[in-house]
Amino acid sequence: DLNSVGTVTISPSDVNNGSTWDCGFGSWSVSPNTFSCSDVGQHTVTLTLTDALGWTSTCQSTVTVRDVTNPVINTAATGQTVECDGTGNTTAYNNWISSHGGASASDACGGTWSDNHRGVSDGCGASGAETVLFTYTDPSGNKAQTSAEFKIVDTTPPNVTCPSNIHRPECVSTASWTATTSDVCGAVSVVSDPPRSEEHTSELQSPDHL
Repeated sequence: DLNSVGTVTISPSDVNNGSTWDCGFGSWSVSPNTFSCSDVGQHTVTLTLTDALGWTSTCQSTVTVRDVTNPVINTAATGQTVECDGTGNTTAYNNWISSHGGASASDACGGTWSDNHRGVSDGCGASGAETVLFTYTDPSGNKAQTSAEFKIVDTTPPNVTCPSNIHRPECVSTASWTATTSDVCGAVSVVSDPPRSEEHTSELQSPDHL
């Protein structure tokens, strides 16, 4: 198994399987004996034994190098709250997603980010929230995760423009008016006092009809 810095060194005893020598031990070695992240997988190594008289023998063995260490989240993802802009806040949202919510991770063998984002709204400017899980995966499939919430809020009042003062001639019993409204984050419902009709006009009786 690779260590936390992505390397491992083996010794002859790691692959020796009962070797013997008749004239006294001289030396032994195994080659290759050092592996790194790029070596994950199976490798053939050669064990060489030399006795006290200089005679040598070799044999081969298969070494499997594994990366079993999970990446480390160095900085957790951070949530972001934005004011509704009427178009889904796509720029802010995409920037937040592409930066993994500000998270950072490390692994001796490197890795890549992925996430499960689907989008906060239908693109029509609705407010809402989404919790996104960001995953950092190294080449061997080991993972580290962090999550945060992206939220669109609507705290801005709608705009309303009232009509000018209405002056009606004497004996004209009704008056109609329409207020102009707008809001960047969606439709606006208007209630007037006195109430207006479904056609967005209202009638007010003149004093001699009250």
